This record gives sequence, structure tokens and C-alpha cells, in this order.
Amino acid sequence: MWQEIYGKKRWWCCCVLMLATLVHVLIFVWHSHPSPVSQVVSTGHYLIASLPYRREDSTVSSKNTKKSLVLSQRCYLYTGITAHNTCCKMLDYTMNNGSNILECAKNHRLQFSRNFRRGTTSAQTEETALTPGGEATAGGRGGGAAGVYWVMVGDSHIRNVFDVLVSRIRGPRLQYRFANDTEEHWQDINQLFLLRRKNYHGMTLYVKHLDLPLRLTYHWDPRLERLPTFIHKWLSEPRKAPSLLVTGTTLHWMKLTARIYFRDGPLAAVSAFYEYLYSIRSLLTKLTSYSSVVFKLQDHLQDDSKFTVRNLANIDLYNSLAKDLLSGTNVTTWDSTIPLSDLYAQQCKVNPRHTDDNKWKCQDKTHVGYIIIEKYVDMLLNFVCNEFFNVTDDFCP
Repeated sequence: MWQEIYGKKRWWCCCVLMLATLVHVLIFVWHSHPSPVSQVVSTGHYLIASLPYRREDSTVSSKNTKKSLVLSQRCYLYTGITAHNTCCKMLDYTMNNGSNILECAKNHRLQFSRNFRRGTTSAQTEETALTPGGEATAGGRGGGAAGVYWVMVGDSHIRNVFDVLVSRIRGPRLQYRFANDTEEHWQDINQLFLLRRKNYHGMTLYVKHLDLPLRLTYHWDPRLERLPTFIHKWLSEPRKAPSLLVTGTTLHWMKLTARIYFRDGPLAAVSAFYEYLYSIRSLLTKLTSYSSVVFKLQDHLQDDSKFTVRNLANIDLYNSLAKDLLSGTNVTTWDSTIPLSDLYAQQCKVNPRHTDDNKWKCQDKTHVGYIIIEKYVDMLLNFVCNEFFNVTDDFCP
């Protein structure tokens, strides 16, 4: 009897030993191949030092490296509230009420027409042509980093860039409507700027030119939760894909995970943002076959005792993760605005001011003033339009 009991004990001991060995093997394999999110959260590799930005770490993720330098902070010298590009000369898109922006649209259309007549367009390279004030009429890639259908998707920071861009070309032949308006309810663009104080928060906005093949669209999507739906539609109908997509998200993810931030720390809180961006990374990559995709990183903001979660270190953490995730995808990460936002915050600290035209809005701790967003738009237009002008090689391409 004792031999039987002893034999059973030996059998159970062997089973327990084998199970423990298996558990150790599984744990070893798990730690050897962690998920992207667990790797980020566990290592703390992405915690940023107290420096507001580091120029030597700037990453250019676009395959067309030279072109993307116009959106990279490592190509700029920053003084006062100005930025001077040291890599290439920049065209001035502030002259003559945006006439050269409209010329960009004209030249794009002419280039498309020439390519189409030569039979050089294809399902992968054909540019999107638009009838004046109308819809896309041809398929394929929307002209690389230029074109006549520009879309911006994101929060109020992206909306403000859209606002300044539209103001550059405002005139009697430019009209707008909101998504909840009827198809016929187009209004004069000047009416839109009366709504600036109302902020047209949470709306989708369409803008068209009556004489040129030029359309612009802004979608309110602060955490980019609607963006996958847009991309799936564009991928299924490439002829309707934008030639340029500008997007970005940070602050609303911080707000969503603020409790986690204060309870468990920044690495635990940022994992939701990282996991979501990781989930749409492949979609953004696929879209680059038809569109130029720009992901704008989050600007630095003034200190705000009411919203301490968006401190500089946390913003840099989000920015660093986004740059790391999007590197190698042909999505261009746009970080050349960040030093300008630092300089703006410094100016507001010395001389807090607020102007009716929103150039200075130092009382608004969550946004930067239009005085530097104007410079953001200069950078973006040099990225979008320069290739459609006969410029020398020392200009940004």
C-alpha cells in the first residue's frame, strides 16, 4: 500500500515538474517576443528627457527624403518666431491673395492632362483630375505630394491649419458647406470666417473653387476613429482618394487616458494611443500608394495647471512613439512646427496677448496663435506645390 501511495506521489511530482517547466518555457517565449504595446510599456525606452526637442533625432519617414525635409525640423534654424530652412530655398505662398496656390492647382491639372494624352497614367500612377468645383473623374494616385484634392482629418490643431490654408485663397469664387447641409447649400467663403469665434467645433467642412479643379475637406476626428472608414473607402475607390492627407492626434488621447496617467504613470496611459496607431499603421501605408500622407506631430503648448497631463515630457513621449511607428511606411512625419510652438509659448510668457484675428491667443493654453500657423501653412504648401513650378534645384522640391 505504501509503495502504491509513493508511486502516485512520484507521478504527481513529475506532472507538477513538467507543468512548471512548460510555464517557464512559455514565459521565456513571451518575453522573447513581446507585443509592440507590452514592449513599449515595459521598457520605458521612449521616455523623453527634459529637452523640449532634439534636432538630431528627427526622423524622415518618407521614401522621398529630400522632399520631406521641408517638414523636418532638422532643416530649420529658429529665431524669434521665424524658421529659416537651411536645406533648400522655399517659395513664398503669401503673395497676391494666394494666386500661386491657385496656380499650383492649374499646373497640376495641366500636368495630368499631358500625362493622360501621352498614355503614361496607370492604375497605380494616374493622378486624380477634378472638374472645376466637382468630383474626382479619374483614378489612381492623386499626384504624389501635390494635387487638387486635399483632405485634413484630426482635432482642432489640424482644423486651424485648414482654416489658415483656406484663408490664403479666399475670394468670390471660393465656396463652402458643412456635411449636414444640402448639396445645393454652398455659401460664400467669407461667411465661414465669421464663424471663427464659434469654432465650428465637431463639423465636417467642404470647400471648392468654382473655376479651378480644387477641393479641400476637413473632417473633425480628434482620435482618428473615423479615419479607417475614410481610408477603406479611398482604397476601394482610388479615383476618389485625396492627393494629400494631413492628419494627427494626441491631446484627445491624453484626455481619454488622464486617470490612467495619474494612477499608473505615462507609459501605462500612452499604451492606448500606441495600440490604436499601430492598428491603423498598415492602412496609412496602403494609402501612400495613392496619396501623400502627412502625420503632424503635436506642438508644445503653454503650461496649464488645469491640464497637467499635456506637459512637454508627455507630448514628447507621444511624438516619439508616433515617429517610431510610422518610420519606414512612406508616411511623412511633420515635426518642423514644434520649435516654433516653443518660441510662441516663450513669447506668450513674456508678453501675454490676445488679438481679434487670432494671431495671438495667449489666453488659450491649448492652441497656438495663427501668427505661427501661417508659417506651418508655408511649410505645407512648399511640400505640396513646389514640384508644379519651374524652380531651380536649390529650391525645396
